[in-house]
Amino acid sequence: MNNKAYVADAHAIAYYLRGSLPTDADKAFRQVEREEGTMCFPAIALAEIIYVFEKTKKRERIWEMFNKIDEYPTFLIHPLGEQVLKMVPEIELNELHDRIIVATSKLVKAKLVTKDKEIQKSDIIETIW
Repeated sequence: MNNKAYVADAHAIAYYLRGSLPTDADKAFRQVEREEGTMCFPAIALAEIIYVFEKTKKRERIWEMFNKIDEYPTFLIHPLGEQVLKMVPEIELNELHDRIIVATSKLVKAKLVTKDKEIQKSDIIETIW
C-alpha cells in the first residue's frame, strides 16, 4: 500500500461515525473519502464496535456503520487471518485486540489511527490521532 494507507482501531471508527475525530485523524479519513488513500478496518475492531452497539441497545447503528463502510470503495474490511495471527506473538502490548490491530497495521504497512496511549508510546507502528 502507499504512504496514504491507514488502519483504524475501534475508537477511531467510533469517533468517525459520530463526527468527533481530532484534526489529524479527521484529515486521514477525509483523504480516504476523496479516494486519495485507503482505510483498513480490522475485523476485530469492527467486532468491538458491534459489541458496544449491542450492549448499549443501539443495534441500528451496526447497519449504519456497514453502510458507511460500503459508501467508500477505499474503506476496506481486513480479515483476521493467518498472516496477522503469526505476527501477534511478536507484538508486546497488554490487550490482545490491540496486538491484532497493530499486527494488521504492520502487515498492510499503514499508519494506525488510534488514541490508545499504550500503542502511541510503544513506537511499534506510526500512529496518528
